[in-house]
Amino acid sequence: MTAWTAHDIPSQKGRFAVVTGANSGIGEVTATELARAGADVVLAGRSLPKLREAMERIRPVAPGVRLIPLALDLADLESVAAFSDAVLAEGRPLDLLVNNAGVMAIPERRTTKDGFELTVHGRRTCHCSAPSSTPGPA
Repeated sequence: MTAWTAHDIPSQKGRFAVVTGANSGIGEVTATELARAGADVVLAGRSLPKLREAMERIRPVAPGVRLIPLALDLADLESVAAFSDAVLAEGRPLDLLVNNAGVMAIPERRTTKDGFELTVHGRRTCHCSAPSSTPGPA
């Protein structure tokens, strides 16, 4: 038996994906491989300049797909709502949602501007806010 690789991902042509934390690391690799397989991908993260840099790294391996950099600060519910509105404005159902972004190993307890504990909010609460307004299949 051969080992699985990203080249084993079936065609994602015509699919619409969102990957959080897509500016580096696992998120960028995930966005790259979904795009390489043909998906249009929203690259979500706190820094638009870093997302644009990631987009330029992805574009050569995934010509012809749509890459959409959108700001998303998971520690800010206003940002989550604005992001959701921008995704909805695309007018397409969301096929894939990869909740990759988050924080870890924070040395002291911190809260978001909305009063949530940062680690729990980034991993749980905010992800429930974004997809809830995204339309599903008709």
